[in-house]
Amino acid sequence: MYSYELNLENGDHIKVNAKTEGAFVVGTNLHYELTGKTDRNQTPMAKRINPDFEKPSSHIIKDNAPVMDDRQKSIEIQMSFKAAIEFTIYKEDEIVNVQEYAKFIYDCIQDAKRSY
Repeated sequence: MYSYELNLENGDHIKVNAKTEGAFVVGTNLHYELTGKTDRNQTPMAKRINPDFEKPSSHIIKDNAPVMDDRQKSIEIQMSFKAAIEFTIYKEDEIVNVQEYAKFIYDCIQDAKRSY
C-alpha cells in the first residue's frame, strides 16, 4: 500500500492510499470523499471513489417510495430470473415460461417493497 499527500486544485490537502505506485498523475480528475480521519500531521485522510458507483446524497421520493437506481433494479431482475428458473426446474415445466414466472416474481417483489 502506498500513501500519497496530494495538494489539489480546489485547495484541499489530503492523504490518500493506493495499491499501486504512481497511482495519481498531475492534471487528472480525482473523485474522493473524506473519511473523517487524519494522519499524525492532521492531514485529512480521504479515499478514492468511482463516480459511477457514488450513492446519491439525497433520494428522490415519488408516491412515498424511493426511486430505484439501475444497479438495484438489475439485481432484482436477476434474482427474479434465478427464482423463476429454479421454479421451472422444480415444476418440470417448459423453459419457455421462465420469463412469465420472472415477471410475476419481480412484480411480487415490487409490491412487497411498497407495503413495507
